[in-house]
Amino acid sequence: MNAICFSSFISAVLILMLPLRPALADLTVRELGRDNGEPEPYAVPYGFVSEAMGFVIGVAGGVSGLPQEQNSFVATALVSDNDAAAAYAFFNDYQFSNIERLFLDASISIGEFPRHRVYLDQVRGVGAAPAGSNRSLSTNFYETRSYTSWIELDFKYVLDIGHGKYTPNR
Repeated sequence: MNAICFSSFISAVLILMLPLRPALADLTVRELGRDNGEPEPYAVPYGFVSEAMGFVIGVAGGVSGLPQEQNSFVATALVSDNDAAAAYAFFNDYQFSNIERLFLDASISIGEFPRHRVYLDQVRGVGAAPAGSNRSLSTNFYETRSYTSWIELDFKYVLDIGHGKYTPNR
């Protein structure tokens, strides 16, 4: 019960901080700084508790400025006390040299979740709430093992108008 209250408290604090996000990001970037355009590596451990995954620990790390100044690479891996494990990697803002307005973002993920909850409606009684809705029973789900993997490539083109007319860098 205490873990759920703590998790709810952290979620509320993060939601309340959303309007401050641009100011905090600007402060963080200015404090980190960049010496002579050198890449900036970082690593951050984290942990959280969720009803579906249990106690989770992980580490996220990345580097900005490789191979191009505007690029960022972020990777994270996590494990939980109910044997769930996942890894994610994101690479952003690769600018093609022959088409300066074309950018690439790439994401990849792989994971195993042994206690994945699936909310499916079977034959419901009259007036029964759909599975997973706010009014449904808290036990109205199936628990199953699941595996996930995906790759996503996003190509973005900066139009030759507005701010992008003079600076195609995003």
